[in-house]
Amino acid sequence: MKKIFIYITLHFLFFLTVSGQEQKVKPDESRKVGGATKSGIIKTECQGFVNSPGTDLKWRPILTHKTTSLRPKVPDKELIEKIKSEKLKTKYLKSNADTTDEKSTMTITPVVGTSYMANTSNGSSPLDNSLAISNGGWIVSVANKTIEYDDMNGNTVYYNDLISFINDASITGVCDPVVIYDAAADRFIFFCQTSPITSNSKILLFFSKTNNPNNGWWYYKLTGNPLDDDEGFDYPKLAVSTNELYVTGNLFYEPAGTFDQAILYQINKNNGYSGSTLHWQYWYDISGSPFTLLPVSYGQSGSYGPGCYLVSTIHSGSSKIKFYNLTDDMSGNPSLDHYNVSTPSYSSAANSWQFGTTCKLDNGDCRALSGFYLNGIIHFVFHSDIGNGWNGINYNWIMVSI
Repeated sequence: MKKIFIYITLHFLFFLTVSGQEQKVKPDESRKVGGATKSGIIKTECQGFVNSPGTDLKWRPILTHKTTSLRPKVPDKELIEKIKSEKLKTKYLKSNADTTDEKSTMTITPVVGTSYMANTSNGSSPLDNSLAISNGGWIVSVANKTIEYDDMNGNTVYYNDLISFINDASITGVCDPVVIYDAAADRFIFFCQTSPITSNSKILLFFSKTNNPNNGWWYYKLTGNPLDDDEGFDYPKLAVSTNELYVTGNLFYEPAGTFDQAILYQINKNNGYSGSTLHWQYWYDISGSPFTLLPVSYGQSGSYGPGCYLVSTIHSGSSKIKFYNLTDDMSGNPSLDHYNVSTPSYSSAANSWQFGTTCKLDNGDCRALSGFYLNGIIHFVFHSDIGNGWNGINYNWIMVSI
């Protein structure tokens, strides 16, 4: 199963056109278009120590929390579906008219080194899988309802469902797990949020006590409704700088699931690693009304800071990229500055046909998905129309000059 997945990933990268765009940004007042509002400093006590008890890896029970709550819609969902529908017609007509494939025909035979069966799907949808690998070779992987540790030889040393792992009687359902490795601190950070998404939602943060996840985690529980106005938190992204952890997400009003705004949590990570009181603040009313803010960590061993960079694309398409500069750590005097960066136009592609069924695969929208910062350049990706309704990877870099 793992070999097939790796092959498909490489096949996708090489057979679809990859669009690369370079933009240069110098954050000066003449180009600055706005900022944001920050809260005061908030203190959250550690909820305790989460141990990873031994489990019988020959028997893997899956406990899936069932809920009738629907995921919130993205803003302008109807517009995006209309765009996709029109592009599906274009793709269909183009495919019938052409006898040759205009896209790249470059082939490559991927070589798989070591492979093994890792954290598998338990049937929950979407899978929401995430994986982090430490310099020491520890692998922590999470899926919608499960968590697993593997060593560098592929031996599974721990596996459990998330509710059992958290072991908090007040938490009955979680979703959207994310795990990252902080190379500068040589620690792991694990995130998940309570489910369903309501105004009582909680953000759950776990900081590994050491560079070995088997040695346990410090556990913190933050509000997912910091504005205290009947909203819930969803669509998380995580990044770290030298001294801080950044968690971004979108706030939706309940019960209709109407999008309100994106929000940024700025958190002192070192307190989390020591199990002491967590100091944090949040940013709201962010200029440009972004949907899904992507903070970026450093791209290799090491870190950058103070503060961090963030990017946001327009989910339905645009000729602009939103660039944000969080200028300082909480201990300083930070501002969240916003700049618009011009770029070639991008838009959502048509949904994809699937063999043997009339059900089409929904490829989502154009929101920024993943990225990193390295040597003055922000690298990030999203997917978009590469021509005639076909979907491809849109790879961008922003050169940052301070």
